[in-house]
Order: sequence, then structure tokens, then C-alpha cells
Amino acid sequence: MENLEAAFPFLFLVFFVLFWIFVLGLLSRLSGWSTLADHYKSDQSLNGSKRRLQSMSMGSSSFMNVGYGNIVTLEVNADYLALSLMFLFQPGHHRIVIPLDELTAEPHKIFFILKGVRFSTVKAPAIKITTTRSWAKWIEEKTNGRWSVQSKLNFFPAH
Repeated sequence: MENLEAAFPFLFLVFFVLFWIFVLGLLSRLSGWSTLADHYKSDQSLNGSKRRLQSMSMGSSSFMNVGYGNIVTLEVNADYLALSLMFLFQPGHHRIVIPLDELTAEPHKIFFILKGVRFSTVKAPAIKITTTRSWAKWIEEKTNGRWSVQSKLNFFPAH
């Protein structure tokens, strides 16, 4: 019994790490991150502009999405958009590098009030990345208009 008590902290740590990896892998599957990674996984360095501590939700339905709050890093250059997570949240979430010509956007209301954007890709159109409008504006700005929300759709027309 004494040996078990002495080993408890170690066993708890091992169990916690394995459980953490399992949960992150499950979230990757539920959100569709793993599906995007099947098509766009890359360790390629973009040497582009970065925006850290961003939030988004991802999923294949508008009801059951997985939220990634303040753990997403965006990187963009003239040709690609990369998505990655903070170190502690990376198990099951490979870095994704999406060619900008395969990235589409559509307007989306967040909580019926906020103007948001729902991104999708050519190779996995069912997976939607939902975030605030500032992402789309930032991508457009950092690509010097090469990727433009206006070129993808009539984005939030004035009423």
C-alpha cells in the first residue's frame, strides 16, 4: 500500500497526460481540424506576418463546433494562410497551411449580432472556420489585397 501511495503522483501525472492527449485528439476529430490536416498539413515556414492568441470555432455544422479560444496563431504571406495552436494544445492538431486561392469566405452572424466570417477550403468544404470579421480584414491587409474578401463575395453589403 505504501508503494502505491508513493507512486500516486507519478501515476496521476501519466494518466493526466494521456487523458489530455486523448481529449485533444478527440477535439481535433470533432472540429474537423484533422480533416483539414489530411489535406493541408505542413511544417513549411511562411516567413509571413503572425497574429497570436486568436480565437475561432471550427466544425461541420453551425450548432456543434469546437471553440479554440485565444490559442490560435495565424501566419500569412502572399500565397498561404497557416493555422497552428499553442504548444500545450498541439497534440492531434498539426499545423495547417492553406493556399489562399483555396480559401473562401462568407458572411456569418455570431450570436445573431456580431458580423463574423465563415471560412472554408476547396478540399474540405464541409469544415467551416468561424471567426470575427477582423481575421478577413487582416488577411486582406497582409496580402496587399491579393486575397480579398470583396473578391470572394459581396461581403456585408450596406443597408
